[in-house]
Amino acid sequence: MVDLVVDDSWLAVAATLCSAARGNDRFVTVRPLGRLLSAWSTARALSPTTMTAPTLDVHTGLPHRSVWSDLMGEHRIGAALPPSSMAATPVDLEGDHARARLHRREAAARALAKAPPLTLVEGRVDVRRVDDDSVTVAVILDRVVSGLLVRVSADVVLPPGSAARGSSGIRVDDDRAHVAAPLLELLGRCVHLPAPAIAVQLAALGDVRLLRLSRGVVGPMSVNGQGSALAGYSVDNGAVLALSMEELAEAGGAEGGDHDNDVFATDDLRQLQKAMPSALAHLRVVRDARVVATATAAALVRDAARRRGLQTVITVV
Repeated sequence: MVDLVVDDSWLAVAATLCSAARGNDRFVTVRPLGRLLSAWSTARALSPTTMTAPTLDVHTGLPHRSVWSDLMGEHRIGAALPPSSMAATPVDLEGDHARARLHRREAAARALAKAPPLTLVEGRVDVRRVDDDSVTVAVILDRVVSGLLVRVSADVVLPPGSAARGSSGIRVDDDRAHVAAPLLELLGRCVHLPAPAIAVQLAALGDVRLLRLSRGVVGPMSVNGQGSALAGYSVDNGAVLALSMEELAEAGGAEGGDHDNDVFATDDLRQLQKAMPSALAHLRVVRDARVVATATAAALVRDAARRRGLQTVITVV
């Protein structure tokens, strides 16, 4: 893990990018992330010695999981403190004595807690449909991978008997579903892989039928060339955030066929499709990317999309 420590001005730019992003349920929520980044900036101004500094993955340009963990620790402290009416006065915050430092930390934690926390659910399973001979469930896993915020979600059908036995790692009881640790561990080991490769791992379980699998990724990000993955687009004080999504679904759900509209992709979607086993032949692959960028970065992304014949959705901030 390579660290990139940036100054606090990064927080304001990152907040602007995330606040303008258009996500959906295929992604970890993005706009609340913008509010959290803004609150983080305020908290850093109040207590820079105690509030976690923005430390990024040098490639993806986003904070490591350990940084988010530290930040959420302060968030929990702030949420547990008494109401702001009992907070310290400006005079209490002055000086370098222990009490003043404590008051500054509490003020920073309160400011941070005004924003929603970053909730990374290790894994959950929701019942979608119960039939006489099968159960359809949705499995969702959120993780931070080298700074990227990744959500893997899958709709699977459990054939007769498997839902009760839990042989797939999923057990359904009275219309409630439970997911076993081994299945979450399997998905956790795969979150860095393309969606087709994750689908292959799920198909290997043998007793589930995969209806849909998506992998939504918030990131990479690059601000002023920081974050090497997209540094070429953020020159001249530019900034860019990518939201990419890969989805495998039955032909009707995937608009009838394969479709690749990810301007940043470096692999061949058709080759990935061909490598999938026969058990997944009923699925088609769609890949897309949404981009939030400053004007100069947006122009570079737009030019790259034009050269590849893609219709990339770009939001300019």
